[in-house]
Amino acid sequence: MPGPLISKAQSGRVNIRTTQQIGRTWTEHYLVNVRSVNGRALLATIDNYWRNGTIFTIDHRDHITPLGAGGGSPLVNSNQLMTEPQNFGAWSPLGTPVLTAGQADPVGGTAAYLINDDSAAAFEYLRSPIITYTGNAEKAVAFYEKQGTQANSWVRLNDTTAGVQRHQILITWTAGEPSMATTSGSGTLFPVEAVAGFAGWYRLSFTANGVIAANNNAVELGPGGLSAAADTGTVYAFGVNTWNSPYPIAYRSTAGAASQTGSNLVVDGATASVSNWLRAGDIIDIAGVNGAREVTADTASVANGHVQIPINPPIFTGGSPADNAAVTITGVTLTACILEPPTLPSTSGTSSDYGEVSCRFSEVL
Repeated sequence: MPGPLISKAQSGRVNIRTTQQIGRTWTEHYLVNVRSVNGRALLATIDNYWRNGTIFTIDHRDHITPLGAGGGSPLVNSNQLMTEPQNFGAWSPLGTPVLTAGQADPVGGTAAYLINDDSAAAFEYLRSPIITYTGNAEKAVAFYEKQGTQANSWVRLNDTTAGVQRHQILITWTAGEPSMATTSGSGTLFPVEAVAGFAGWYRLSFTANGVIAANNNAVELGPGGLSAAADTGTVYAFGVNTWNSPYPIAYRSTAGAASQTGSNLVVDGATASVSNWLRAGDIIDIAGVNGAREVTADTASVANGHVQIPINPPIFTGGSPADNAAVTITGVTLTACILEPPTLPSTSGTSSDYGEVSCRFSEVL
C-alpha cells in the first residue's frame, strides 16, 4: 500500500504523499513470531503506521544511553551580556577619542565605528557599560577589528571595583593581520578568525580568569600601544560581546539577545570537570529545536560545568534555541515515520512460525 489517502476538494479521493523533511534514516530488523498475539499486533502496527503516514517517537537502541559519562542538568547557555555590543556611542569615553559611526561592518551593514586616539598627551579609549556576570569564573569576550592607521590596538576586561585588569591584550597589526599577546592578567587567547568576504576584518576572542561577578566589570578598547600615551591613530571596531561561559559564541545581535547557531552548542549545568562528558556518536535533543543532534567529537566539561558540544547537523539561522533551553543527553527519542514499504513475513498457519520484519525509518524534522 502507498501512503495515506486524503480527500481533495470535489475531485474524489486521490493518492497524496505528504512531503517531509528527512533527517537520519536507518533500518531495523526484527525476528517475530507471526502466530503469537504480540507478534501479529506488531505486524499490524507497522502496517498501519506505513499506510496512514503516522509520525511517532521512537528510541534508537544505540543512543538510549550515552557513550560519555554524562551527568548534571545541561541547559543552553547563549545569553550574551553586552547591552550595547556595537553602539560605541553609548560607551563611556576615557579622554576624548573621536568616534566616526557609519563604517562598513563585517556582517554587511554600516554599524562599525572608527575610533581615533588623537591625543599625544594621554591614552584615549572606550569603556563598555557595566557587565552583569553570574558567578565568579572564567568569562569569554569576542569582538571584531580592522586595522586603521595604528600598528597596534588593545583590549582588556577591567574590574573597575578592584582596579585589576583581569586580562589585558596588546594587538599587533602586521600587513593588516592581527596577533594577540597578554600584557597583564591571564586567560585564553583564541586563534584570530578572518571574516570571509570582508577583507581586513578579523574576529578576536579571549577569556579572562578570576572574574568576580559582584564587582563592576567592563570591556575597554582603544587604538595605539600600551607603553606610550603619545601613540595616536585609529582602529575600526564592531560587535563586542561577552558571556557567562569560557567559550565565545557567534555574534548575532545588537541588543544582547540569546541565540546560538552553527556547529557548536555551548551549555552549562553539566557535572563539572568530567573527561569525555559526551563522546563522538552520542545523540542529544535540544528543547524547541527540530531534530536530534549527533555529537561529532569527544568533549569534556570544565570546572564551572560548561561544555562546548560539536554537533551535526548545525543549528541554522532562525532555528536558534532559547537561553536555558533543556538539553537531553540520555534516553533521547527521535520523531520518525516509516520511510519505505516494510517487509512483513507471513505464516503457514500450521506451526509456530518466525519471520523477519525489515523496516526502514526516517527522522521527521
